[in-house]
Amino acid sequence: MAGRVRGQRSLGARKVETASGPDPLPAAAARLDGVVIGRARQRRIDIRLAHRSIVDVGAEAYVLGAFRGVAPSGAARAIDVELDGALAEAFARRMFSCASGEVFTVPVGRTTLAASYVVILGLGGFEDFGESTLELVAENAVRALVRSKVDDFATILVGGGCGIPVPGLLKATITGFVRGLLETDVEQDFRRITLCELDATRYAQMREALLDLAATPIFEAIEVTVTELEAKAPRPPAAARNARIDPPSPTRYLYVEQLGGTVGEGPARYRVSLLDAERKAAILLDEQAIDAPRLDELLTRPGSAGFTHARLRRFGAELAKLVLPPRILEALAARSGGADQALVVLHDASASRVPWETLHVGGRFPALHGGLARRYVARDLSVAKWLESRRMGRTLDVLVIVDPTGDLAGADAEGRLVLDALEAVPDLHCTVRRRAEATRRQLLADFDSGRFDVVHYAGHAFFDARVPVRSGLVCAGGEVLSGKDVAALSRTPALFFANACESARVRGDAPKSRLHLAASFAESILRGGIAQYLGTYWPVGDDGAKTFAQVFYRQILGGASIGQALDLARAALHAAKLVDWADYIHSGARSFRLKIAGTADPEV
Repeated sequence: MAGRVRGQRSLGARKVETASGPDPLPAAAARLDGVVIGRARQRRIDIRLAHRSIVDVGAEAYVLGAFRGVAPSGAARAIDVELDGALAEAFARRMFSCASGEVFTVPVGRTTLAASYVVILGLGGFEDFGESTLELVAENAVRALVRSKVDDFATILVGGGCGIPVPGLLKATITGFVRGLLETDVEQDFRRITLCELDATRYAQMREALLDLAATPIFEAIEVTVTELEAKAPRPPAAARNARIDPPSPTRYLYVEQLGGTVGEGPARYRVSLLDAERKAAILLDEQAIDAPRLDELLTRPGSAGFTHARLRRFGAELAKLVLPPRILEALAARSGGADQALVVLHDASASRVPWETLHVGGRFPALHGGLARRYVARDLSVAKWLESRRMGRTLDVLVIVDPTGDLAGADAEGRLVLDALEAVPDLHCTVRRRAEATRRQLLADFDSGRFDVVHYAGHAFFDARVPVRSGLVCAGGEVLSGKDVAALSRTPALFFANACESARVRGDAPKSRLHLAASFAESILRGGIAQYLGTYWPVGDDGAKTFAQVFYRQILGGASIGQALDLARAALHAAKLVDWADYIHSGARSFRLKIAGTADPEV
């Protein structure tokens, strides 16, 4: 049955039903004010349209969406500034997996926000996002809010950066909201939804789309009163009250997973998606057939005698064409407004063996121009458990673990090199566990002590293919400190730094075996609850290792984020024409800071 719109304001060149009957409206659209959409009067809700920022709207709750692996930006960042970085910390700690339909609630407390709660809705992976997903997410949101006795919330068009047109987003959102409301709000206590949009064009599209829905069955059982809030210019961008929150940074997200075959074996395809979170462009999704023998051969080159700084450009371009579809390469080569963008690679276990840091696209290295980090995609990563008070201290405390099994001469040399480099960094303290001292019991106590910001490890790694979380570090006496052991601890260091030099020697000469273990070792540490992992892909030269360590740790102590420190350390090696600049792999949040600049040691 066609819907009926009742009200006293004109709605463009549209015929609506008023109290006195049919009424042709003039072409000039007036404001929506008290317009009622409905067929039955047994249930009523208000829908407000707000041409303003969500932080300038009063509601009991703010509702936002989050893709897996995608850091808070846009409206979420504006809210997070007022929350003193609570959302960014939850993201860095992996407290919220962003699984499709998941609901995560953050109490607002004493802030300037005109809401009591911020509700984050998991959207799943952006590579699988669509209108059907949005319907489920919206339905779950209303279910959670109604059960929590929240009767008024403000939201934006969730998923607006994925390329779905505004009418599709609105229809899916309203469909999910109404379905959840009808099934959950038995007492009919829920009263209001506010839809916010700052962009004038998108706001007009949202307004028009809502009116179009009046003639559909969506509002069959609900009477809706529509009003518009006065347009309001956005407040000046709020400055973070401390250094926990980075300034807005353009970021692109590349998702890569293997379809078919096994890790490094048999015919396979990579499923590749690209999301530009800042430009609100459509998500690009494509597949690439992988020439496995050619890829295996290519992956033997890093770290070889012929793999030099001068040859890296050609290697990176060849690798990019091998693993990425042409339309993804073309998009990566484009620069938004001429600016460099950070690239975050979300990958599965198979794609983790690709040295993404060496990619050369459009005449540039993304890892050098904008920065590059990784995020390992897994469903059962432990929540990260660093001690927040460690970030407030003036000193950086590093635990250096050297050759626990006593059979790696190179590990001992690496340990001395690292210690020499770190001794030159002010306010940095090292504790060394060498050979027989590095027992499983001792290392577990060290990890759980809360004394260390960073662990640097040089030694053997162990991988259990059947139960990856049992993989980990080989300690003195041959015992294994596994990811499962780390997960059981109440707190851990924030950063685990592993140099691949010695690991390469114990993994054997077969490239597939060596690379598989390298990825699995990092996976085990991340599964155990370490927030940030920094490792190397091939054995690093002495000059590269020393320069990198000194630049990286000095920047960290100055309050730089891990991403900023890594960028500057890579740049220093590149300026020295050392190929090792592309060797360092970072898995975690680029915005995370080991130290907050300008803070004093906390009182205990």
